[in-house]
Amino acid sequence: MKNLKLLPFTSGGLILSYQCSNFCRHCVYASSPKWQKWMTADDVRVYLKNISECASSQRGLHIGGGEPFLNFELLLKTIELCVEFGVPLQYVETNAGWCDTDEKTARLLYELRTSGLPALLISASPFHNEFVPFDCTERAIRIATDIFGAYNVLIYTDYYYKQLSQYDHSKKLPFNRYVNTTGREQAAQDFIREYNLIPCGRAVTRLGYLYEKKPAATFFNNTCQPEFRNPNHIHIDPDGNYIPSFCAGISLGNARNLGELYQGIELENFPLLELLASKGVEGLLLFAKERFNYAELADGYIAKCDLCQDIRKHIVAFTDQFKELTPVEFYQNL
Repeated sequence: MKNLKLLPFTSGGLILSYQCSNFCRHCVYASSPKWQKWMTADDVRVYLKNISECASSQRGLHIGGGEPFLNFELLLKTIELCVEFGVPLQYVETNAGWCDTDEKTARLLYELRTSGLPALLISASPFHNEFVPFDCTERAIRIATDIFGAYNVLIYTDYYYKQLSQYDHSKKLPFNRYVNTTGREQAAQDFIREYNLIPCGRAVTRLGYLYEKKPAATFFNNTCQPEFRNPNHIHIDPDGNYIPSFCAGISLGNARNLGELYQGIELENFPLLELLASKGVEGLLLFAKERFNYAELADGYIAKCDLCQDIRKHIVAFTDQFKELTPVEFYQNL
């Protein structure tokens, strides 16, 4: 396979920064306080202009991170630019860690609402509650409901919001205490059933002990083309990387050249993408064994994406020659 033809995305997100106040165990994008780089307003303008011209984003765009409220001025400007370019905006994601007073929470949310933000997605989970007291989560939901209306406040998830409300609202809940109280097996099942835990990013390095692991060969016989070509979930990060599906740490190209990307990606310039698109993780595994002495993990992997990510992390530790494996900080923050 020499050319990968992408479908213009129908729904996606801008990762303003990977910087976050949390170091959540489940994070697909390995966000943490260690990250520093942010998009600039000029970056946002370029990406939104390209999106307005090239993407069929009927379902719209969301804004996330990291934690976008760590740079409120940029967040506000991004919303204004979405309005300017006519890009349908769905919501902004937040962990609510900044919602420490009613006055501050109401002031910032009202400013976003009057600038054109239609809705807010607020995280409520044991992963976030390890860093954010439930008081902040409850405050964000209560005040956002007053400002945006109940229909436009998205809680991810209601199940965990109700569950966590039974604990001390003023304190952060240690994750291990949560798992022990809930029961390891029940907690693991709930993370999949109630949270739709994605088996990649930090989830496989920090939560893998909760799940059954299988040999690498279990995940052969399919390619990654469906993930690469999926138009329903893409992200653009601070470097402009066009990230398909939940494939954090993989770039299909630069969103500054969105029109060129949609004309087709010449895979001869991206040998690892070509392997994954034509031969799947089996091809990547054989390549990594031959070129970089990769050894399969003795206890196995919880999913195809776990295997793929572990191989990519191994390759990145050896070389920076594969420009599709970026940003390198993703692999360092797992």
